[in-house]
Amino acid sequence: MKSIQRLISLLLVSSIILVITLAVVAGYKKLQDNTQALYDAELQALGQSVLALNVSAQSTLSTAVTQAPQTRTAFNRGDLALQVWQDELLVFRSNQAPDTQITSVLGYSETNFNYDRWRVLTLANTGKTVIVGYSISDRAAKTDAFITSAILPFVLAIPVLGLLIFTSVRMGLRPLKQLAALLSSRALTQLDPITLDSQFSELEPVVSTINQLLAKIQAGLEREQSFSGNVAHELRTPLSILAISLQNAMQEIDSTHHPRLRKNLLEVNRLTKIVNQLLLLSQTHPDQHQIKWHSVAVEHLMQDVISEVYPKLLDKQQNIELQCDLPNDFAIESESELLSTIFTNLIHNANKYADNHSDILVTLGLEMSSEPTIKICVENQGEPLDKQLLTQMSERFYRAPLHKHIQGAGLGLALVKQIVDVQHGDVQFSNSVILGGLCVDIRLPVNRVSNA
Repeated sequence: MKSIQRLISLLLVSSIILVITLAVVAGYKKLQDNTQALYDAELQALGQSVLALNVSAQSTLSTAVTQAPQTRTAFNRGDLALQVWQDELLVFRSNQAPDTQITSVLGYSETNFNYDRWRVLTLANTGKTVIVGYSISDRAAKTDAFITSAILPFVLAIPVLGLLIFTSVRMGLRPLKQLAALLSSRALTQLDPITLDSQFSELEPVVSTINQLLAKIQAGLEREQSFSGNVAHELRTPLSILAISLQNAMQEIDSTHHPRLRKNLLEVNRLTKIVNQLLLLSQTHPDQHQIKWHSVAVEHLMQDVISEVYPKLLDKQQNIELQCDLPNDFAIESESELLSTIFTNLIHNANKYADNHSDILVTLGLEMSSEPTIKICVENQGEPLDKQLLTQMSERFYRAPLHKHIQGAGLGLALVKQIVDVQHGDVQFSNSVILGGLCVDIRLPVNRVSNA
């Protein structure tokens, strides 16, 4: 994941390095021009001074001959070369100057001698010619040394500047990091407004928008829960009255009408079951339900549920088997009503979608890991289901096309999934390896899990 802090720091440091580099390049070119101007001015001054000396050629030549060592020693600058010619006669030269005339071009020019490139100035007056020049390579070396000494502090300052920029950006983004840490540490069910200690104006619109979204989500959840609960609660009473009226009518009306009344009564009972499931979905929502924790004996509860559902199994002549690998009197921390709802819906679902004379297998086991977990598996005999269908098993009101002829509302497994989520468990849907039909595999923590 990319970091805004690193991105800003990298952009700032890169910008500073780029600006310094461009400044150094521009300064280097400007310094070269200025250095050449200074050296040219030095050549001009030196040439004019030598040219102004009024010395005869003979005396100059004599002086050059008799005092040549002292004269050359006195002018022994390795970066400068000097020649004095009088009527095509060399009367003086420095140690760096050759015996032959350096150049015949008046004014400034460039030429090669002594295995180097030189910039020379030639001045002439009344038969006297003065040639003075400086080494271009020596000038470049001095210019580079000057540039290096000038930019070295900047180069050494770049790491320090980068550290200061990184620290400054980190301090500047601290309120944003506090907001990110606050949001990441909040539970998904925590919808109360967020508050920050910092009073930065840039964060106020962000915090305000987040709080508005949280308020709308909270209001939407409350409306959904209120609507589902109220509708389900209000429908239960008229449905109960309607069921009783149909039962009374069957006793009072001629038996020839009983099949129709019985069919209506079955539909009323089915609608009552749907209403009850909707009410349970509303009451057991993970954001609202508070579990009443107590110790629950899982094997005994499963046996009780099987006993209650057993008449329906007999109607389809189905065989159910309970395999329990739990220790004697094993119990987990949960809510018996919630577990009973899970077991009842699982076995009802297996009974409904399994054929007559088929088998149902219920398995209870214990998995010991970092956190002890109980395994509840309900399998029914039948044909394997499509993978797409398995992924949609826990969706509300979903009915597979091949099961449209079977009465149901598609809420049973959705309710199971929701209750498992409330208890921080996990549910998986797959094809049974043993019986071939649906396998519902549930994992629930043995110990109490906080809802926070």
